[in-house]
Amino acid sequence: MNVHAMLDDFHLSDAEIAFFHENGYVGPFQLFDEDLGTSFDELILGKRKAFPILESPHRGSSKSKLHKLKGRVSAKIELIRQAMMARWQKIVRTGEGPQGWPRYWYKSTQFLIPEIAKLALMPHFVNRMQSILGQDLQLWGAHIMTKQSISHRWHVDVEHSRWKGATAWLGINNIGPDNTIKVVPGSHLYDFSPQELRDQTGCDLHNDESMLTALRQFYPKTEIVKMELSPGSFIIFAGSAWHASHDVSDKLRSAIILQYCPPSERVLVPCSYDMPNPKFLPGQPWVMPISGKDRFQVNFVQAAPDTKGAAFEGKVVAITGGSRGIGLSVAAKFASLGAKVGLLARDELRLQSAKRLLEFLYDADVSCSAGDLTDPRVVEDGVGKIEAELGMVDILINNAGVFRNLGPFWEFEPKAWIDELPINVVATYLTARRVAKTMVARGGGTIINFVGGGAGSAIPFGSSYSTGKAASARLTECMAEDCNHTGVHIYGLDPGFVRTNMTLGNGASAAGAKWRPQIKTMLDVNLDQSPEYAASLAVALSKGESSQRTGTIGQAGMTQLAHKLRYIRDDGRFSKKSWR
Repeated sequence: MNVHAMLDDFHLSDAEIAFFHENGYVGPFQLFDEDLGTSFDELILGKRKAFPILESPHRGSSKSKLHKLKGRVSAKIELIRQAMMARWQKIVRTGEGPQGWPRYWYKSTQFLIPEIAKLALMPHFVNRMQSILGQDLQLWGAHIMTKQSISHRWHVDVEHSRWKGATAWLGINNIGPDNTIKVVPGSHLYDFSPQELRDQTGCDLHNDESMLTALRQFYPKTEIVKMELSPGSFIIFAGSAWHASHDVSDKLRSAIILQYCPPSERVLVPCSYDMPNPKFLPGQPWVMPISGKDRFQVNFVQAAPDTKGAAFEGKVVAITGGSRGIGLSVAAKFASLGAKVGLLARDELRLQSAKRLLEFLYDADVSCSAGDLTDPRVVEDGVGKIEAELGMVDILINNAGVFRNLGPFWEFEPKAWIDELPINVVATYLTARRVAKTMVARGGGTIINFVGGGAGSAIPFGSSYSTGKAASARLTECMAEDCNHTGVHIYGLDPGFVRTNMTLGNGASAAGAKWRPQIKTMLDVNLDQSPEYAASLAVALSKGESSQRTGTIGQAGMTQLAHKLRYIRDDGRFSKKSWR
């Protein structure tokens, strides 16, 4: 999609502009559909995990977090998180930090995740914002929000008590009647905030009826409008409009906010959210130029990061299990660097969704093939299809794997135990065999096998998975020996403990609760790590920029957190002796 070629589209009509000025919001509008939203959600949340600063500092008090963890994990986890956040806040406040350190805060997502910057530059948002705020625009804030079954109080964006602006609220996943946003029409014209209404009347801002009853003392015809949104749709509202989340479903809802203002407005970082007199830090964050000119120069301006590099221009990367989870993150990383991407997995619908996402975000050339990768004919046909559409494979990422069996080895039926091995070992062999033939003939190529947990040490009550990954690690070593002096490089990669459908399913299962409660404990306290680490290491290995030797196994990012699993007691608590 050529964003800049489309900048004449998507302006608001005169009627829509009038509606916005009267009601303080306009929409909804559609950006993409639900299938693409599911893949987008998985990719973006994985990227956010790599940046602790992107967690809102007022998502919940430390006391409430510790209360949830009481009797399950050490309070040291929360203290570590607080120390990290304090360091980031000090950098934003004073500009201190390593030389050249940028001034980021939790609404600086557009600089740390380039895909968010690309969204903000799309004409679907830019042209509509220009209709409201004028031709000159800057993006002062972007944030990824996740919520689940909470009562989100009525509020206004305190930043807009100091400067003029508007917000686009884009639903990503699990958006619908039970998970949406609600507004009070016309509230952007009020001369008091929800907090002031609460202080004056004693109403409960977490309760719609209580807030509405109090507000009708001043505005008798006031109503609440619950937005009819779906994944991929968005509304635009004035920052001073009263709004709240509506989340009554148990499903985790995710959304993205993009916040724009004219360059004339001086942007600051709030440190107190008490209206009508919020407090702001003296240091200013970076803002991103969107359109027009900056005639005022009152902000620190930083250009949007590139979403498309050229490091792998013309290269073909094939990824097994590339439709979701770690594989999708790896596919996105290579696509963002100019590679042509081939995806191999079982689920045709998820493959098509991943393909559309990579095309949507990176203008990438993508081929995909669905089937059982333990079948030699399926592998032959799948790789052949990728080669016919994209060219010969230069890099193969063997990521596909399963972990279904939790419990003592003697409790499983032999077929259930044995059925895990083919995808974890045989599929790796078949795909590597297929591409290695052409790589050796051409005198070069890279194969990276994701070996995962169990390759270096046994996983108690996970014997089938652990055995398969140990076999995959030894297979990697053998492949490297066979490819010695051929120009083909073979690596093993341990992605660490990553929040995927596989780990979530195991953590929530009855078998997981009985035999591996450590999994749920790690997930509950967010000690999983971002798939971005594995994707970055795969890129470094493929570029020859890593010191890792061929035939060896590398660990991605903060893999040491995964090893905390062995230091959690059988009841899910951390062992005091080993938690250092």
